Amino acid sequence: MKAFTFICTLLLAFLPFTWAGLGLVDDLAPGDIVSVNRPGVADEREGLVTDTFVDAYGRQIVTVQLDRGEMYRTWYPYVRKVVRKTYYTVPQEPRNYRSYEWAYGGERIYGGYVL
Repeated sequence: MKAFTFICTLLLAFLPFTWAGLGLVDDLAPGDIVSVNRPGVADEREGLVTDTFVDAYGRQIVTVQLDRGEMYRTWYPYVRKVVRKTYYTVPQEPRNYRSYEWAYGGERIYGGYVL
């Protein structure tokens, strides 16, 4: 039972690093906006990726510039890419538009006279 627990702990500890080494994780490039979850701190902060490289253990190390020029270096499980999408609607003409021709059975009315 101890061997099984040890193997499961090992897999859970190094699985994210093997995903990053195999290229199954989205690569972060300088200029991307990311959300950083710092261990021991309750909040997530967003920042700009300034540098990225892969270390000897196969982890993708990311340097993130946070507020006021604070630089923070972290690796894959603690950082995630932020994707923002903007949706907009194209203006359309109102659907309840009616013409004079439709309202009066095909006769046009100008100044009270039927033409």
